[in-house]
Amino acid sequence: MVELRADEEYLGYRIEIRGIRRAGDFPGPVAIVEAATRDGRGGYRFQELLDGALLGSEDWSRDEDTAVRQLTDRALHRVRGAIILDRVHELDGGKFYVQAGGDQPLKRSRDYIQRVVLQALERVIHLVPANDGMETFDDIGVCLVEGLDPAELEYVLKRLERAGMIEYWSIGDQPGSRVFRATDTGLLAADRLILHTNAPGFLLEESIAQLDRTLNRVEPALVDKLTELAARVAEARDLTEHDVGEVAQACEQVIQEFLDLDTHWDGSVSERPEKGRTRDRLRILLKAKVDSDTEAEMMTAFYDYVVAWFGRLETFIHKYRHLPGQANRRHAQRRVTYTYLLLADLSELLAM
Repeated sequence: MVELRADEEYLGYRIEIRGIRRAGDFPGPVAIVEAATRDGRGGYRFQELLDGALLGSEDWSRDEDTAVRQLTDRALHRVRGAIILDRVHELDGGKFYVQAGGDQPLKRSRDYIQRVVLQALERVIHLVPANDGMETFDDIGVCLVEGLDPAELEYVLKRLERAGMIEYWSIGDQPGSRVFRATDTGLLAADRLILHTNAPGFLLEESIAQLDRTLNRVEPALVDKLTELAARVAEARDLTEHDVGEVAQACEQVIQEFLDLDTHWDGSVSERPEKGRTRDRLRILLKAKVDSDTEAEMMTAFYDYVVAWFGRLETFIHKYRHLPGQANRRHAQRRVTYTYLLLADLSELLAM
């Protein structure tokens, strides 16, 4: 039977919590949380559980009704912390048990905690720009989701305030409902932190964007093929050996079609080997179009590595075709990534 129900909106999410004295065979109170965006997208559900043996222990009331209320508060903090950290999807389907002796914080550097706070405050403005950052910051929830020491987070907040990176916009500040927002200085720091965090992905994305722009001018169909391959791998939880083999063959086909583009074979190139002779085609194109012998040698070495890895993977797949799990999504991911990088470098070197 439902003993307590709570509903709240937070940063564009509708949150519903049901607190129950008993749920099934579990010997204690349970809080069931459902969260979804206002338009109904991204429905997430998880449970917070308190073993009945902990009733009356430190921080928990002996009275069941009071304990249910405490548990629903804890669950609300957790989901709010996950929302502000953009990690609410990680809660979906989870069961979070209250530990005897309380939460044991993980060791995190102050730089890390500062990054967490500033990026979360930047996200507040992104989610609700009209409020100019004037939304409560749930530090209790952030600690639950990140496994942080509340005292350490409190210290970092004080340091951020003294450095002029956060400011209080209202009175009534209290744990779990902090009324501070990032200043312009704090937002600029958050931008730098985000760029630093996303730097590897940004560099890869930059190469992919350049390749897409180039191919869109000469052969848009190749962009579509690469995008479909990337989406297939990205959307899959796992891939079978047969799936990985299909991705591998499709990548090889894209490389062949790239080297077959008429734009490569202008009057400066004397011969055009058959389509399947990719290495011969590459050697001829590099010799005709790349002035630097070093660049040409490096590109050939990269090509040889990628193709050799493709060949090894095919042998691996065929060898273990009857042993499920020997080739998986990771292999397909590497294959698509290498194909993008190879073609991006080639498009630049061949001055497409």
